[in-house]
Amino acid sequence: MTAVLTRPEGVRAEPDGRAAAPAPSRGPDQDRRRAAGGVELTAAVVLLLVAACLPLTRVFMGYEFLPPVLGAGLLALGVSWGCRKAALGWPATLLATVAGWVAFVSAAYFRETLVAGAIPTLDTARAAWELWTYGMELIQIRTAPAFAEPPILFITVTGVWAVAYAVDGLIFRGRAPLRAIAIALVLWAVPLAIEGSPSGSWVAAAPLLLAAALLLRAHASEDIARWGEQVVAPGSQTRRLAAGGTSSGWFMICAAIAASGLVAGLLPGYGDPGWYDLRGISRSTLTANPIVSIRSSLVANDDQPLLEVTSPRPVYLRITALDVYDELEQWTNDGVRASVMQAPLDGGARVRSAERVPVEVEVLEGAGIAIFAPAPYQPSSVEPPEGAQLQYDSRLSTLVTPKDRGLRPGEIYQVVSRIPSPDADALNRYRSFNPGGALTALPDNVPPEVGQLAREIVDAAGAVTPFEQAMAIQEQLRTWNYSLNPPPGHSGRAMVSFLEHRTGYCEQFAGTMAVMLRTLDIPARLAVGYTPGVLVEGRTDTYRVSSVNLHAWVEVLFPEYGWIAFEPTPRGDGNVLVPTRIDLAPATTLRPPIAAGGAPLSNIPYDQEFFNPGLGDIPDQALQDTVSRTGAGRAAVRGLSMAAAAAMIAGAIGLGLATRRRAAASARAPRERILHVGARMQRLGWGLGVRRHLADTDAEFLRRLAGEHTEAVGLAAHIGRARYARHVSEEAARDAEIGGHALERDLLGGLTRLQRLTAGGRAATAQTHRRAGRVLDLISGLVRRRSAEGS
Repeated sequence: MTAVLTRPEGVRAEPDGRAAAPAPSRGPDQDRRRAAGGVELTAAVVLLLVAACLPLTRVFMGYEFLPPVLGAGLLALGVSWGCRKAALGWPATLLATVAGWVAFVSAAYFRETLVAGAIPTLDTARAAWELWTYGMELIQIRTAPAFAEPPILFITVTGVWAVAYAVDGLIFRGRAPLRAIAIALVLWAVPLAIEGSPSGSWVAAAPLLLAAALLLRAHASEDIARWGEQVVAPGSQTRRLAAGGTSSGWFMICAAIAASGLVAGLLPGYGDPGWYDLRGISRSTLTANPIVSIRSSLVANDDQPLLEVTSPRPVYLRITALDVYDELEQWTNDGVRASVMQAPLDGGARVRSAERVPVEVEVLEGAGIAIFAPAPYQPSSVEPPEGAQLQYDSRLSTLVTPKDRGLRPGEIYQVVSRIPSPDADALNRYRSFNPGGALTALPDNVPPEVGQLAREIVDAAGAVTPFEQAMAIQEQLRTWNYSLNPPPGHSGRAMVSFLEHRTGYCEQFAGTMAVMLRTLDIPARLAVGYTPGVLVEGRTDTYRVSSVNLHAWVEVLFPEYGWIAFEPTPRGDGNVLVPTRIDLAPATTLRPPIAAGGAPLSNIPYDQEFFNPGLGDIPDQALQDTVSRTGAGRAAVRGLSMAAAAAMIAGAIGLGLATRRRAAASARAPRERILHVGARMQRLGWGLGVRRHLADTDAEFLRRLAGEHTEAVGLAAHIGRARYARHVSEEAARDAEIGGHALERDLLGGLTRLQRLTAGGRAATAQTHRRAGRVLDLISGLVRRRSAEGS
């Protein structure tokens, strides 16, 4: 191909320093192409950003996060577009982008700190810093998928805004599409890394690959068009790049995306564990920060052995207590303040009606180095491992080791606990509480639905005393559904969603019950630790505690008796100790512990009989049906996602093929439309056995193809103008297309259907052969060049 690219308007300097003549002015065809190319490039940038945000659906529950996230990205692109239209440089664009971000997040999250509802203040900056800091903590605490809480959403919106600004700048100012795609790839990859499993990741990859391909295609078209008209020498059948790419390019894009989805699973290492786990050490829950580690593991399905417990009866092993509930639906505490133990421990001495339970705990390999020492409530004496020291926080009933020591695998410690076991009559003597302070404190933004439901439950049960009210709420919550994958809500508030769907995991059951009790002025808190575990095979008093036993339950404070445990969670494995009015300190779990080596706890089917002892009004099959529907629903969503991705790829391939067949109809410029008609006539000639020689002009070739056909003469004239004239009219393009169709109809009109199919096959074969010859010529040219350079 011989091609000449004219430079943009203006004067350029020649190598010898002389000023060259001004470049030719652009024609209307080129202006149209450049405008259309700019629109196409802008649309490709938007699609790339949207595709990069799609994996965030694995981070957030529901779709409440989409409006602020996509709104932030589109606003960032809009600010950059406005700055380009105003011909502002990059410093001014950066300032405008920062100002736009400040205005957006201030209106969304810090409206109460603004002056006149629009002007940020120092209070806005302080509030933003606090929200950002707390969001970074929540990212470590929350387990994906999480609700679209303001702190996490604030960080996400900021990241999307920054990525959108960077992508726009690299495309329109830096002319670096590959770097822009790399920046978008960071936003796209982080949520997939958090997920931890490659299952279905190709479904998220297909939109990004398609958007990246469209961006590269649009950028190439716009980049070539801005340099001027491309002129193709007579006899050359190379498609004009300025036309916005070839139809075969569409086919190659779609085929590459389809191949990547089909072949990726065959690559070595696909589906294997990653070299580094970005999710953190979820299987070890005994780290320096129990809140972070516990909350990241409460919905874990792995079964990593952590402890081996020797005890005359099943017991809960507490790690610590959470007695503070804040504005962001977060149960936490103000830190463990432990001191060196002095036996007997004060807590154990003051608990009345307590059962003495000796426990021996061995730390297993799966626990790693443990800072916290799980133990039953409430320890009265402790024997630490040899050479180690344990400290105790009586306020939270928490055993810890010095931070520089920790418990190591293989070490054993012994605890004697006094587990409160009063009878119902003893607790019913307390008709009301007036503790005040932190034990009943709640933030102002607790949803009113929580208190309303609590009051409805206790009124319906006729519960008057705090003990009866706690039992009524426990029994009601245990009729709800247990699931590690609760459905998303519509409010963005986890507790409201839990009340709507009545489906959740242990932290939601326990946390909601504790809040309900506090709305009734009953002092309550959360305890986090482990359920009893499973019996070691061949033993009757030794239990294997694994990461699947991580659990949260409720504790209610009764004077003289200490903190009494309540169990609102209907765990599917039945490995829970549920207090009743007859037995407040049960010595057996709802389901007998299965010997270690039997069926994993997470795979034991749900059984309504064990969830609600004494409640016969709910059919046994009800929860089974719910679980089946939940599993079927997840499978259906996964199947629909795969089907949607496959349909998208198939549709893109079909679009590419349709574009290939209708290139003339989709061409934008009159010049291109005419040259496409000429190329179609050449393929027709290949099929009919009339090949164009290298020395043929357009008129000579058409004369050999169609003789003195009137349409052939007119078409040759139009093709000549399209190749050499500065401007080509729309009317000329329409005439050429009409003439080409008429000529094709007349030449094929006398052929049978078989002859037409044969002619089409010869044309396709000749075109493939011609393209293969060009590739071979290119390769041989490169080889000759390398040989010449080497010699």
